[in-house]
Amino acid sequence: MPEEFKKEIKIINKYGAVLKKFAGYMVINEKHLPYKKKDIQEATKMMLVQYLVANQNYDILITGYSQLGSFQKYQNVSSDDMLDPDPKKYLIKSKKHKKILDKANQEQDKLYKEINLLTKVLKEQIKKKLKSKTDMEKRVTAYADDGNEAWFTFQYSPKDVFTLSFSGAGDDAGVWIVKGGTLIAKNTICFLLRNDPKQKLQKLIKKKFMPKYGAGGSINVDPKKTNSSVKGKISNTVLYYFLKTAQDSKNTKDYLKNINSS
Repeated sequence: MPEEFKKEIKIINKYGAVLKKFAGYMVINEKHLPYKKKDIQEATKMMLVQYLVANQNYDILITGYSQLGSFQKYQNVSSDDMLDPDPKKYLIKSKKHKKILDKANQEQDKLYKEINLLTKVLKEQIKKKLKSKTDMEKRVTAYADDGNEAWFTFQYSPKDVFTLSFSGAGDDAGVWIVKGGTLIAKNTICFLLRNDPKQKLQKLIKKKFMPKYGAGGSINVDPKKTNSSVKGKISNTVLYYFLKTAQDSKNTKDYLKNINSS
């Protein structure tokens, strides 16, 4: 799983541990949640995208998302708490917890429908991208995307050119953009570090790129414009997002504005 989703993985794992601890409970006090409900929901959605792209079984995410409805501002209620051999006592217990049980069930149903609708939409997006054969992006004048190198040069005009490089590891891991066709430090116009405390790169990907461009994809480029072993496409997820934004921008100035880095 990509390093960018380390936070989401941590959230999902801690939440999963709580579900395991309270297995068999019909209602669970909200105080037992390791994070806020909305944070767990967002983390689940992010991981769902990754599971769909990787074609992995995502049932556990669907179940966990809907089970958030069982967490309420109420005492814990287990299945055993509802049992009683005495019919009268059973009815008393059922009546006592009926309101909160109905609320928990309704919320679980709502969340189940919500996450399944999102899954359907994401599947359709991925299917379209796999089927679509886009025209070659001729403005990419040089590139490498082979697992060892990840960069491309984009030309809006002969005088308006930038080069973007992505590194996923090391102290300087992140996105580096320079003016022109050569990666020279003095020509730097943008630097988005992965270890930036403000998480600017991660927020850009999760809050802007993913909602707009979906789960990633591939862009056809000229196979003659690279010396790397992989030719004719750019499919690294980070490169894909930044290249799509370049396609949607008027020039380099507009591009920097669109990635909030001007």
